[in-house]
Amino acid sequence: KSVRVVSNFPALIRIVNAGAGGVAASGHALYARNSSGFKVNSADANVVATSKFIGFSLNSGAENQPVDVQIAGIAKGCLADGAFNAANIGANVYLSGTAGTITATAPSTTGDTVFKCGILLDGSGTAWDVLIQPQFIAQLN
Repeated sequence: KSVRVVSNFPALIRIVNAGAGGVAASGHALYARNSSGFKVNSADANVVATSKFIGFSLNSGAENQPVDVQIAGIAKGCLADGAFNAANIGANVYLSGTAGTITATAPSTTGDTVFKCGILLDGSGTAWDVLIQPQFIAQLN
């Protein structure tokens, strides 16, 4: 096993291969899947199987290619489904119904999973900085 420094702020990184379809970009919210071994793909609150958030991608990766997954610490540039609002600093952020993104508003549609990804610290546009604190909240029936 090799080790490499990928940031200058405290973080815990795990290198995992991307599953079918790959991981499109850095900053995507990810879930773990068992597809011929442990792999990751973009998470989505609309589907129970893809809503188990584990961290954020630090790079893109095609299917079966390595993706650096940040699973603890402050993740910078996390992809959000809306524009940054300074009034939301300190608020919880949740997995969105749009694959790979987070949102400041908890999902509320029947069938969605409410999964807290962490706490909003800063951001610009749709790139948010999040203190990772994963927590399952509810499955909406």
